[in-house]
Amino acid sequence: MAVKSYKEIVEALEQGIKAGEFNKKFPTQRTLCIIYGSSNRTVAKAMGVLMSKGLIYSKPGKGYYIKKDGS
Repeated sequence: MAVKSYKEIVEALEQGIKAGEFNKKFPTQRTLCIIYGSSNRTVAKAMGVLMSKGLIYSKPGKGYYIKKDGS
């Protein structure tokens, strides 16, 4: 498996969010590291981009969640 850049991870996760592939709770960073063969730092950067785009939000100690439209 090729290591993914944060931009590739952002693109893949955005597509998954738009396609409804995820429940409200998002996979953990550790899980995403395994899926994409990338470091925690790379996945964290991708999650930061998704948060800045308003697609997900974080609950400290709980994980990431998908924002509903209009929230």
